[in-house]
Amino acid sequence: MIQSHHYGPNYYKLHSLPVPRPGQILGIVGNNGIGKSTAIKILSGKNPPDWQEILDHFKGTELHNYFTRIVEDKVKVTFKPQGVVNVPTVLQGNVGQVLSKVHDMREMKQELVAELDLIQLMDRNVGDLSGGELQRFTIAFNAMRKAEIHLFDEPSTFLDVKQRLKVGRVVRSLVQPNNYVIVVEHDLSLLDYLSDQICCFYGRRGLYGVVTLPVSVREGINVFLTGFVSTENQFRTKPLKVLEGEYTDSEIIVLLGENGTGKTTFLQMLAGHSEPDSGEGSDVEILKFNVSYKEQNPLLIEHILDKEYVDLSGGELQKVALALCLGKVSYVIVVEHDLIMLEYLSDFLLWESWLKRFDV
Repeated sequence: MIQSHHYGPNYYKLHSLPVPRPGQILGIVGNNGIGKSTAIKILSGKNPPDWQEILDHFKGTELHNYFTRIVEDKVKVTFKPQGVVNVPTVLQGNVGQVLSKVHDMREMKQELVAELDLIQLMDRNVGDLSGGELQRFTIAFNAMRKAEIHLFDEPSTFLDVKQRLKVGRVVRSLVQPNNYVIVVEHDLSLLDYLSDQICCFYGRRGLYGVVTLPVSVREGINVFLTGFVSTENQFRTKPLKVLEGEYTDSEIIVLLGENGTGKTTFLQMLAGHSEPDSGEGSDVEILKFNVSYKEQNPLLIEHILDKEYVDLSGGELQKVALALCLGKVSYVIVVEHDLIMLEYLSDFLLWESWLKRFDV
């Protein structure tokens, strides 16, 4: 195995490097302390010991082509570091001022500011931003810059699920046929969404790190979870395991997941409306509960189409009113007491006391 980097004869050694490919996003996953950040710093091409030595070292490989582009074509590189808390020591001023100084050749500033929820932060000093705000600001700063190589080290840190999806869209928008996008990420859902191929890191924390060749996203995530590389060896003594859930008295359990992943099917099985198919798990006994089951269909208007309006219940009247309201082309204003519903629905809020102040 070719050694790519070491900190001294008796210190940490990095064996091989991830292999980026143009026009694709290369996702990198692995445990902490085994060289992921070191690897992408090397791939950034900054401060190499000797370019000729590097080119000779990787001659005949895809990495030779990659490093040759950095040396001969003098390609531009953007690098979003792992530790965004240190960004204010480098980028100073308010958010709007810093972003206005970026040579926005992609003309993406307004779109990125809106997509990453930075509009309300434009007058805020960079040093006063929270962790999540710094993360989104730093991603916007790097995404605005014209470059052939984009490197992102853990872009999801400090962000909630909704913000991570937005960051994912921004990173995917950077892909061009002849550029490279490389992302180090621990969030497997985001990694799955972002990546075209994946390299897995394994090794011993602080001792050595090894990286697999690029594989498909599905295979790469499975390699990381099982700890086994079919073309190399086993690097984890046992696979990561997701344990089955359990129910106890007086609990509210919430199912969360993307559409089409089986939430409704699972509830229908619990309610006794459907049975498991043959195959793995079909012999598991499903305990019988007293179940009240509300179907997913949100309005169920078809069940009341033949009723007289005066005979409808309060809930049925609500459904009809919603259907009539949604059927009209109009501006949308919602009055609601449920704060979670408001947070989901609203772009901004008008408080009743504020309205009275202006006699609205």
